[in-house]
Amino acid sequence: MAFGFGFNKQKALNAAEKYVQQGKMQNAIAEYEKVIKADPKDLTVTNTIGDLYCRLGDADKATTVSRP
Repeated sequence: MAFGFGFNKQKALNAAEKYVQQGKMQNAIAEYEKVIKADPKDLTVTNTIGDLYCRLGDADKATTVSRP
């Protein structure tokens, strides 16, 4: 991460969506978790992470996704 520059939420969301389209769910989850770390009140992203865990067949993680 570059010092002196703020977090670019839109860039992270775009990267996450690209990973989803490529079927790289773990990478997408990692990008979405960066968004949640920067914006813990973004419930849409929290829900999306849960959905991705469901797609991976990990119901336990899907139901326990939490904000930092």
